[in-house]
Amino acid sequence: MELLTACYNLHTLEVKEFYKNDYVPVLKYSGVKFSIKNLYYLQNQNNYSENDNEYEISLLLQFISENLEMFSCKYFCPEIFINLKKYSVRLTQLRIIIKSQTIMRFSKVMSVMSSLKYLYIESPREEYTLFTAPMMEQLAHSLPLSLVHLSFNLSITQELLKVFLTGCFVHLNTLELFNVYASNRKLSLIISEHCNKLGSLKTLKLSKSLLEKYVHNRKKGSYRIIESIPDWFQEPI
Repeated sequence: MELLTACYNLHTLEVKEFYKNDYVPVLKYSGVKFSIKNLYYLQNQNNYSENDNEYEISLLLQFISENLEMFSCKYFCPEIFINLKKYSVRLTQLRIIIKSQTIMRFSKVMSVMSSLKYLYIESPREEYTLFTAPMMEQLAHSLPLSLVHLSFNLSITQELLKVFLTGCFVHLNTLELFNVYASNRKLSLIISEHCNKLGSLKTLKLSKSLLEKYVHNRKKGSYRIIESIPDWFQEPI
């Protein structure tokens, strides 16, 4: 933390791991203005220790929240939930991995992110059997109206995707879809109905497998359809 206070022009910070739980004198850094705008927290959940890391990520988010615009994290835990909701409501970009047991809390965070423009969400592949329709409905209803780019990489079935898109009324410019299980030719109809309902979409990005399902029903419309792959560090277009 002492080093960060001396980095006056530091805009991007990558944190790979917190090695030990050192005491940080909060009052010492109270009022310090950090220049960090982009935070990449690269700790994998498999290597995550609740006792060792929640304290550090909590303080880091608290200290740098004033200018923080983008946060990327490979898991969503209680401390991240609390601190995003409390200190980082002015985020414009968020990349995060969530699970079925954290999606309800995550939805509560989304409901207060009134400045968010870009959202990338991902889940482990095995989660597709654990997500439910109520989870998808709550997530869809919680998305902020400020959102213009949604990169949706949750592992869900085609039926749950339909539930999500039916409940989503955010006027997106760009929609990305990746992992949809048990998909068939009806997928293109589900996506087209959502896009036509809102009329704001300019770009639809699909994984190669989804694009192969979609291409048979592709029609000339107001938005372009292109192939895409999920990329944690790809800058929003």
